[in-house]
Amino acid sequence: MLLNYLKLSLRLMVRNPFFSGINIIGLAIGFASFYALWGYAIRELKSDQYHRDYERIARVGVNWEWSEDGGQTWGHATFGFCKTPIAGFINEDFPEVESTLRVHQQDAFSTELVNHGNKVILSWRDEYGQKKSFYEEKVVYADSNLFTFFTIPLVSGNPQEALREANSVVLSSSVAQKYFGNDDATGRIIQLNDSIALRVTGVFKDLPANTHLNFNIAISNVAYLNKWNNAFFGLAKLYLKLNQPDFENLETKLNSKKEQYWANNLRAQSSLRLSMFVQPLAEIPFSKNFIADDFYPKSMSFLFVLIFIALSVLIMAWANYINLSIHRISKRFNEVATRRVSGAKAADMIEQFVTESLVFNGISLVLALTIIQVVKVPTKTLLNIDIPSLYTSDISATWMPLAFIAMGTLITGLYPAIIALSFQPRSLYARKSSGIRNKLLPHVLTVGQFSVAIIFILLVFNVSNQIQFILNKDIGINRDRAILIECPVVKPDNYRSVVSGLKNELQALPSVESVTASKYHPTRLGGGEFCVRKTGAETIYCVESNSVDEDFIDFYGIKMVAGRSFHAAESPDAVIISRYAANRFAFQSPEDAIGEKILLGHDLGHDRNWKEATVIGVIEDYRVFSYLNHNGSITQTETGRGFVLMHNNHHLDRDYFIPEVISVRLNELGAGSALTSVQSVFHRSFPEVPFQWSFVDEKVFELYKQEKVARNQIITFTGLAIVIACLGLFGTISHKVVEKTKEIGIRKVLGAQLHQLTMILLNTTMRQMLVAILIGTPIAWYLTKDYLNRYSDHMALHWWHFALPVVILMVIMLSTVATVLWKAARSNPVEALKYE
Repeated sequence: MLLNYLKLSLRLMVRNPFFSGINIIGLAIGFASFYALWGYAIRELKSDQYHRDYERIARVGVNWEWSEDGGQTWGHATFGFCKTPIAGFINEDFPEVESTLRVHQQDAFSTELVNHGNKVILSWRDEYGQKKSFYEEKVVYADSNLFTFFTIPLVSGNPQEALREANSVVLSSSVAQKYFGNDDATGRIIQLNDSIALRVTGVFKDLPANTHLNFNIAISNVAYLNKWNNAFFGLAKLYLKLNQPDFENLETKLNSKKEQYWANNLRAQSSLRLSMFVQPLAEIPFSKNFIADDFYPKSMSFLFVLIFIALSVLIMAWANYINLSIHRISKRFNEVATRRVSGAKAADMIEQFVTESLVFNGISLVLALTIIQVVKVPTKTLLNIDIPSLYTSDISATWMPLAFIAMGTLITGLYPAIIALSFQPRSLYARKSSGIRNKLLPHVLTVGQFSVAIIFILLVFNVSNQIQFILNKDIGINRDRAILIECPVVKPDNYRSVVSGLKNELQALPSVESVTASKYHPTRLGGGEFCVRKTGAETIYCVESNSVDEDFIDFYGIKMVAGRSFHAAESPDAVIISRYAANRFAFQSPEDAIGEKILLGHDLGHDRNWKEATVIGVIEDYRVFSYLNHNGSITQTETGRGFVLMHNNHHLDRDYFIPEVISVRLNELGAGSALTSVQSVFHRSFPEVPFQWSFVDEKVFELYKQEKVARNQIITFTGLAIVIACLGLFGTISHKVVEKTKEIGIRKVLGAQLHQLTMILLNTTMRQMLVAILIGTPIAWYLTKDYLNRYSDHMALHWWHFALPVVILMVIMLSTVATVLWKAARSNPVEALKYE
């Protein structure tokens, strides 16, 4: 019998190619979307849980509090780092700690822990003697047990010995491929900043997406162990592996030792309070507002939103199948009635309809898996969604969604059978022409589809508008046509004069409008923290700093509030502060700060080597932090702590204040071809240095990279949801046209116009759409408000933020069925009256 049911199912599919096609396409889109989103979200929710003993691993961080007004108010910041010597203290004091691991990330590199800054260039010479160089941005120094502490498989090399020797380095597979192609990288020598020879001792598999670990090059810290074990404030990630996962008890014990572990720091700054915390490994990827974490924190709530979207798209596809099956079943009442009169049992009818469902869903599933294989790479590239392979060992990410699809297939096959079995055979003959009337489920499913589509399109519209609102905000600097050029990491003895000559050559180019050189670009966060105090005062302030030339303020259009900008032959003790810094330093007004003396120091030890400086100007603050709301875990003192600008020849540390970035503003007419000229001039000054550049705008956009990725993900799957809804509407209206063929013919003979016929066909649909708007709009408004609250500054909501997307959706959906309505209205009424 099963074979007969399969033949019948295929025969019915061939006889109705239009409705079969709608069902298969809709189900395939639904299955592919569900599998991709479900697998991605589940794997992300289980981030870092693939490591051996992950439930026993945690990191130690610090809650940092400080006061600038004698203890009346306290600033607060959370660091996912710890002082490097504390690892040794923990190993001695806590026997329950099985092992520790320290990882020092690149953006925190300093001479306190390593012998170079955070700019890294790796180079080597090929077999022809040509020098190959690459800037690298994901480098770490780590203890020798890195590859045994975490589950990071090595393609070559011994995990126990890979980082055991000084100046050994382990590369990721992609970096090894980039450097040496298919040749074995092990044993190769590469130069770090042309000064440190590193020997490649292994290659590890690229880290997966579902981890907070963010490096592709790991260097042994053995050469710097003395520094690491005695650093005053050298910060690194500190991981612990416990015998038993009793993190709360360990946290209590750690804080009982904080005065001992942090004694030097507490003595150096009396207005300081701190506490340590222990964070389980599985929670680290979802950390929010931790200072200087080198990974984008994952949003657990957004991942649940993706799961909701996945389920919604799948259910919408099944709703289409059920609706169209119910519409089409009236055409089969004779068949069902005849079979039941001939002795067919209920089980036989159920088996037939479930078989049909299995055929439709099976074909759709095969098509969906084909689509997944085709779009796997672009989905990863464009949407950052890593679709899991069917062969992965993670059952919850792969086989569970397939099991869910199988269960749904059975349910969607049962309902049409139940409808057919709910009537007596005799009444089925009478219902052939009248069809099924006033069934509640089709209306509920359709309203549900429209409601979900409305929620999605409203949310996408407002999320996109908010992100655009933030990206277009004036952050206090002129970013128009400005590019950043990275200066060489390895600098010649006459570096300052070379940079000066390079500036002059660039300025002489017809395609260049202006040039400036500085230590950091203005949107860099946490690049040069300095300690400041007023002469005769004890309160110490931490501010952002930058060393700039005399063109910097004019180049970026930074507003001078009081005083003057720098001159070419500037006094070596001159500084310019921002308005917010002036307020923090307790100056009554910006004008009162001019000519005042302040003390600067950038050593983190007790002796900061204070040097006196004179305030010559006050500028308006410009924005370097994102507008994402910190939800109270970090204070305004940290998010807007002000700036101190020093001239490149400042006497505090002349070797430290050297240009690292050249900013170039291109002329509007010559911007398209200017880069070639700029690169040529750069290479005349620095022949063997890679030309690395970026737009200033790109640096600002990086602050919202995760938000933009999330927006693109929602847009994509909202579009697919709308496609499924339109397919369902197209099938429903097409069926209704067939069902009302004779009625339309009669009304046309009686003089009915196009709009009257359209209203007959769309009357029910428009009522369903109205109900969906009433349901979906309040939900979308709530979700939009919740999303906007994530930002410290957001757009104001207006009525058109909700009306316009709904109108757009209705136009899209009605346009889908326009051809069907037009064909029905233009049909020959005589032929319609003959229709049976």
